[in-house]
Amino acid sequence: METYSKKALLNAAALGAFAVGTALVLGITFTATREPIAESRRLAEEKALLAVIGDQPYDNDLINDQIQLSPDMAAQLNTEANARVIRNNGTILGFILPAVAPDGYSGNIGMLVGMDTQGNLLGVRVVEHRETPGLGDKVDTQKSDWILQFTGLSLENPDENQWFVRKDGGQFDAFTGATITPRAVVNMIKTTLVNFRDNTDELIKLANESETSIENNVEAEASVN
Repeated sequence: METYSKKALLNAAALGAFAVGTALVLGITFTATREPIAESRRLAEEKALLAVIGDQPYDNDLINDQIQLSPDMAAQLNTEANARVIRNNGTILGFILPAVAPDGYSGNIGMLVGMDTQGNLLGVRVVEHRETPGLGDKVDTQKSDWILQFTGLSLENPDENQWFVRKDGGQFDAFTGATITPRAVVNMIKTTLVNFRDNTDELIKLANESETSIENNVEAEASVN
Protein backbone atom coordinates (compact mmCIF):
# COMPACT_ATOMS: atom_id res chain seq x y z
CA MET A 1 0.00 0.00 0.00
CA GLU A 2 2.85 2.31 0.91
CA THR A 3 4.62 1.50 -2.38
CA TYR A 4 1.42 2.29 -4.29
CA SER A 5 1.09 5.64 -2.49
CA LYS A 6 4.67 6.58 -3.30
CA LYS A 7 4.14 5.64 -6.94
CA ALA A 8 0.96 7.71 -7.09
CA LEU A 9 2.75 10.68 -5.56
CA LEU A 10 5.62 10.34 -8.02
CA ASN A 11 3.16 10.17 -10.93
CA ALA A 12 1.29 13.22 -9.65
CA ALA A 13 4.56 15.10 -9.23
CA ALA A 14 5.62 14.16 -12.76
CA LEU A 15 2.30 15.30 -14.18
CA GLY A 16 2.51 18.54 -12.21
CA ALA A 17 6.03 19.18 -13.47
CA PHE A 18 4.91 18.47 -17.02
CA ALA A 19 1.98 20.86 -16.69
CA VAL A 20 4.21 23.59 -15.29
CA GLY A 21 6.75 23.03 -18.05
CA THR A 22 4.07 23.14 -20.72
CA ALA A 23 2.62 26.34 -19.27
CA LEU A 24 6.06 27.94 -19.25
CA VAL A 25 6.69 26.96 -22.89
CA LEU A 26 3.29 28.28 -23.94
CA GLY A 27 3.85 31.49 -22.00
CA ILE A 28 7.24 32.06 -23.58
CA THR A 29 5.87 31.27 -27.05
CA PHE A 30 2.93 33.64 -26.56
CA THR A 31 5.20 36.43 -25.36
CA ALA A 32 7.62 35.91 -28.24
CA THR A 33 4.93 35.87 -30.93
CA ARG A 34 2.44 38.41 -29.54
CA GLU A 35 4.14 41.50 -30.95
CA PRO A 36 4.89 40.01 -34.41
CA ILE A 37 1.26 38.83 -34.70
CA ALA A 38 -0.06 42.23 -33.63
CA GLU A 39 2.25 43.96 -36.11
CA SER A 40 1.18 41.59 -38.88
CA ARG A 41 -2.48 42.37 -38.19
CA ARG A 42 -1.78 46.09 -38.12
CA LEU A 43 0.01 45.94 -41.48
CA ALA A 44 -2.84 43.94 -43.02
CA GLU A 45 -5.38 46.45 -41.72
CA GLU A 46 -3.34 49.38 -42.98
CA LYS A 47 -2.99 47.73 -46.40
CA ALA A 48 -6.77 47.31 -46.64
CA LEU A 49 -7.41 50.93 -45.66
CA LEU A 50 -4.87 52.23 -48.17
CA ALA A 51 -6.42 50.09 -50.92
CA VAL A 52 -9.80 51.70 -50.21
CA ILE A 53 -8.64 55.31 -50.43
CA GLY A 54 -6.55 54.83 -53.57
CA ASP A 55 -4.74 58.02 -54.62
CA GLN A 56 -6.52 60.21 -52.07
CA PRO A 57 -3.83 62.24 -50.23
CA TYR A 58 -3.76 61.91 -46.45
CA ASP A 59 -1.42 62.68 -43.57
CA ASN A 60 -3.20 61.23 -40.54
CA ASP A 61 -3.11 57.82 -38.86
CA LEU A 62 -5.85 55.93 -40.69
CA ILE A 63 -5.86 53.09 -38.19
CA ASN A 64 -6.25 55.13 -35.02
CA ASP A 65 -8.19 58.15 -36.30
CA GLN A 66 -11.62 56.63 -35.64
CA ILE A 67 -15.12 57.77 -34.80
CA GLN A 68 -17.98 55.69 -33.46
CA LEU A 69 -21.04 55.31 -35.65
CA SER A 70 -24.44 56.17 -34.23
CA PRO A 71 -26.50 53.12 -33.13
CA ASP A 72 -28.90 53.63 -36.04
CA MET A 73 -26.14 53.87 -38.63
CA ALA A 74 -24.26 50.91 -37.15
CA ALA A 75 -27.46 48.88 -37.31
CA GLN A 76 -28.05 49.82 -40.95
CA LEU A 77 -24.49 48.82 -41.83
CA ASN A 78 -24.64 45.65 -39.69
CA THR A 79 -21.42 46.48 -37.87
CA GLU A 80 -20.01 47.40 -34.48
CA ALA A 81 -16.75 48.67 -35.97
CA ASN A 82 -15.77 52.34 -36.08
CA ALA A 83 -15.45 54.59 -39.12
CA ARG A 84 -12.02 55.92 -40.09
CA VAL A 85 -11.38 59.55 -40.96
CA ILE A 86 -9.26 60.65 -43.92
CA ARG A 87 -7.51 63.97 -43.30
CA ASN A 88 -4.86 66.04 -45.01
CA ASN A 89 -3.35 69.15 -43.44
CA GLY A 90 -6.18 69.24 -40.90
CA THR A 91 -8.93 69.07 -43.52
CA ILE A 92 -11.43 66.21 -43.50
CA LEU A 93 -11.32 64.68 -46.97
CA GLY A 94 -13.51 61.65 -46.41
CA PHE A 95 -14.32 58.55 -44.42
CA ILE A 96 -13.86 54.81 -44.54
CA LEU A 97 -17.03 53.11 -43.39
CA PRO A 98 -17.26 49.47 -42.32
CA ALA A 99 -20.24 47.54 -43.66
CA VAL A 100 -21.42 43.95 -43.64
CA ALA A 101 -23.72 42.49 -46.28
CA PRO A 102 -25.63 39.81 -44.36
CA ASP A 103 -27.12 38.13 -47.42
CA GLY A 104 -24.16 36.70 -49.27
CA TYR A 105 -24.53 33.21 -50.70
CA SER A 106 -22.45 31.73 -47.87
CA GLY A 107 -23.09 34.30 -45.16
CA ASN A 108 -21.75 37.70 -44.18
CA ILE A 109 -19.55 39.73 -46.53
CA GLY A 110 -17.44 42.27 -44.68
CA MET A 111 -16.48 45.41 -46.59
CA LEU A 112 -14.68 48.72 -46.26
CA VAL A 113 -16.27 51.59 -48.21
CA GLY A 114 -14.24 54.76 -48.72
CA MET A 115 -15.85 58.00 -49.84
CA ASP A 116 -15.09 61.69 -49.96
CA THR A 117 -17.21 64.26 -48.14
CA GLN A 118 -19.40 64.69 -51.24
CA GLY A 119 -20.40 61.03 -51.24
CA ASN A 120 -18.20 59.92 -54.14
CA LEU A 121 -16.71 56.47 -53.71
CA LEU A 122 -12.93 56.42 -53.31
CA GLY A 123 -12.93 52.64 -53.34
CA VAL A 124 -14.55 49.50 -51.99
CA ARG A 125 -12.88 46.33 -50.77
CA VAL A 126 -14.25 43.06 -49.47
CA VAL A 127 -12.17 42.16 -46.41
CA GLU A 128 -14.00 39.05 -45.22
CA HIS A 129 -16.22 36.47 -46.92
CA ARG A 130 -16.90 32.76 -47.29
CA GLU A 131 -18.24 32.83 -50.84
CA THR A 132 -17.89 29.91 -53.23
CA PRO A 133 -14.43 29.59 -54.82
CA GLY A 134 -14.57 30.28 -58.54
CA LEU A 135 -17.97 31.99 -58.33
CA GLY A 136 -18.84 34.33 -55.47
CA ASP A 137 -15.23 34.86 -54.45
CA LYS A 138 -14.82 37.16 -57.47
CA VAL A 139 -15.74 40.03 -55.13
CA ASP A 140 -12.15 39.64 -53.86
CA THR A 141 -9.54 41.64 -55.78
CA GLN A 142 -7.26 38.59 -55.66
CA LYS A 143 -9.80 36.81 -57.88
CA SER A 144 -11.11 39.57 -60.17
CA ASP A 145 -11.34 43.32 -60.74
CA TRP A 146 -15.14 43.38 -60.36
CA ILE A 147 -15.13 45.43 -57.14
CA LEU A 148 -12.97 48.15 -58.72
CA GLN A 149 -15.84 49.34 -60.94
CA PHE A 150 -17.40 51.24 -58.01
CA THR A 151 -14.53 53.73 -57.64
CA GLY A 152 -15.72 57.24 -58.49
CA LEU A 153 -19.43 56.37 -58.43
CA SER A 154 -22.09 57.93 -56.20
CA LEU A 155 -25.86 58.02 -55.71
CA GLU A 156 -26.01 60.44 -58.63
CA ASN A 157 -23.67 58.44 -60.85
CA PRO A 158 -25.49 56.23 -61.61
CA ASP A 159 -28.90 57.42 -60.47
CA GLU A 160 -29.99 55.96 -57.15
CA ASN A 161 -32.65 53.79 -58.78
CA GLN A 162 -29.94 52.08 -60.88
CA TRP A 163 -28.01 50.77 -57.89
CA PHE A 164 -28.92 47.14 -58.48
CA VAL A 165 -27.53 44.24 -60.49
CA ARG A 166 -28.90 44.01 -64.04
CA LYS A 167 -31.10 41.06 -63.14
CA ASP A 168 -32.94 43.35 -60.70
CA GLY A 169 -33.24 46.24 -63.16
CA GLY A 170 -29.99 48.02 -62.33
CA GLN A 171 -26.76 48.65 -64.18
CA PHE A 172 -24.25 46.37 -62.47
CA ASP A 173 -23.21 43.04 -63.92
CA ALA A 174 -23.34 39.89 -61.81
CA PHE A 175 -20.96 36.95 -62.24
CA THR A 176 -21.66 34.16 -64.66
CA GLY A 177 -23.52 31.56 -62.62
CA ALA A 178 -23.62 33.71 -59.49
CA THR A 179 -26.05 36.54 -58.77
CA ILE A 180 -26.58 36.36 -55.00
CA THR A 181 -23.08 37.52 -54.02
CA PRO A 182 -22.83 40.59 -56.31
CA ARG A 183 -26.42 41.50 -55.46
CA ALA A 184 -25.53 41.49 -51.75
CA VAL A 185 -22.45 43.66 -52.33
CA VAL A 186 -24.19 46.19 -54.61
CA ASN A 187 -27.13 46.53 -52.23
CA MET A 188 -24.86 47.10 -49.23
CA ILE A 189 -22.73 49.67 -51.08
CA LYS A 190 -25.94 51.53 -51.93
CA THR A 191 -27.09 51.28 -48.30
CA THR A 192 -23.75 52.68 -47.17
CA LEU A 193 -23.99 55.58 -49.61
CA VAL A 194 -27.52 56.40 -48.47
CA ASN A 195 -26.51 56.28 -44.81
CA PHE A 196 -23.51 58.50 -45.48
CA ARG A 197 -25.68 61.03 -47.34
CA ASP A 198 -28.14 61.12 -44.46
CA ASN A 199 -25.45 61.39 -41.77
CA THR A 200 -22.68 63.44 -43.40
CA ASP A 201 -23.02 66.44 -41.10
CA GLU A 202 -22.98 64.26 -37.99
CA LEU A 203 -19.92 62.32 -39.17
CA ILE A 204 -18.02 65.55 -39.90
CA LYS A 205 -18.99 66.93 -36.49
CA LEU A 206 -17.72 63.78 -34.77
CA ALA A 207 -14.53 63.87 -36.80
CA ASN A 208 -13.87 67.48 -35.78
CA GLU A 209 -14.49 66.62 -32.13
CA SER A 210 -12.19 63.62 -32.45
CA GLU A 211 -9.39 65.77 -33.88
CA THR A 212 -9.75 68.26 -31.03
CA SER A 213 -9.55 65.42 -28.52
CA ILE A 214 -6.41 64.02 -30.18
CA GLU A 215 -4.76 67.45 -30.20
CA ASN A 216 -5.57 67.95 -26.51
CA ASN A 217 -4.08 64.57 -25.64
CA VAL A 218 -0.89 65.37 -27.59
CA GLU A 219 -0.56 68.73 -25.82
CA ALA A 220 -1.16 67.09 -22.43
CA GLU A 221 1.54 64.49 -23.11
CA ALA A 222 3.96 67.19 -24.25
CA SER A 223 3.42 69.23 -21.08
CA VAL A 224 4.03 66.15 -18.90
CA ASN A 225 7.23 65.31 -20.73
